[in-house]
Amino acid sequence: MNRLFAATMMLAALFVSIATAETMVVDDNGYPIQALAAGTTQTASYSTNTEITNTVGGTGETVVRLVCTTNCHFDCTEATPTATTADPFLPALIVEYIRVNNANRCSFIQNSSSGTAYVTEMQ
Repeated sequence: MNRLFAATMMLAALFVSIATAETMVVDDNGYPIQALAAGTTQTASYSTNTEITNTVGGTGETVVRLVCTTNCHFDCTEATPTATTADPFLPALIVEYIRVNNANRCSFIQNSSSGTAYVTEMQ
């Protein structure tokens, strides 16, 4: 019984991967890869005082790419966030992808020096 179940699950997974490969971007070997196109990029200068970008995302939930020029902390969880040093840390020039709702804004605060945050909506 367990072998039959395992074989059925393997066939189901194979079917899903084949069906998905037809609709996803694939690499040179035909394997599906996740790919998102870069959309609108917004910037915000941050220092000891937090700056808030415009609303990010389209309708529903979306993914945004964050990158900052200096070490900072960010908060993208609500319509009027205020980042603090207790929020997630983002090292300088490291790219972070996060999910946001369409009404969210992103807030940034410096860790040790001021910088610029880049928030790009991914499509």
